[in-house]
Amino acid sequence: RQDKQVQALRKARVIGCTTTGASMYRQTLDEVGAEIVIVEEAAEIFEAHVIASLSQSCKHLIQIGDHLQLRPKADHYPLTVAAGRGYAVDRSLFERLAQLRPPSLLRRQHRMHPAIAAIPKALMYPSLENAEATSNRAPLRGIAGNRHTVFFNHDVPEDAARAADGENSRSKTNDHEVELTVCIVRYLLQQGYAASDLVVLTPYLGQFAKLRAALAEQEVSTIVAEQDVDDARRHLKEGFAMEALGGRS
Repeated sequence: RQDKQVQALRKARVIGCTTTGASMYRQTLDEVGAEIVIVEEAAEIFEAHVIASLSQSCKHLIQIGDHLQLRPKADHYPLTVAAGRGYAVDRSLFERLAQLRPPSLLRRQHRMHPAIAAIPKALMYPSLENAEATSNRAPLRGIAGNRHTVFFNHDVPEDAARAADGENSRSKTNDHEVELTVCIVRYLLQQGYAASDLVVLTPYLGQFAKLRAALAEQEVSTIVAEQDVDDARRHLKEGFAMEALGGRS
């Protein structure tokens, strides 16, 4: 069976798999003898996972990613770069190499209106250019001044009870922001947007659960990424979170 797998894979021009699959079938890939390995979203993969997936015949490793955005997700905060304790297990091989030698960058973006692109340009990508077609993106409906970005500011702190354990708290909540977000969503729906046109993002799992529950009360249907549901089930211990999450909708 092993020989048949190797023979079939040798006939393929491209072999696709996860880093987990590559490490599990390391012996098979060694026999196949692939010399070029391309790792996509490399900045979000632990260095150990990339190394474990490389076969003995690998001569060229091409990593594609963005080390200025998401790092690999480490479950234990003290081991992360942000904790500053020297472990930095969530620093990817891509990021480590990028600190030694600047990577090649794609400089022209084709997605965002220039008003939106100006934010990452100012923060991280000073050489970012906008494709001509991006200037034709429609402004937000129901917002005066043909605007593409709107910022709301408030001085209501996070819920103190949820942040009692200090730096090790991976989850925070803010009821004021939940209410504000629900109002914004309802207003945008009244402007003719479909629920599928809107994306609500939050960095905290506790807030994620509260937002979903609050939107459900307003009969606003939500679709949650499976990874977000899995993360919430794994990390959150609060009863309200489990009730709010329900099934994999």
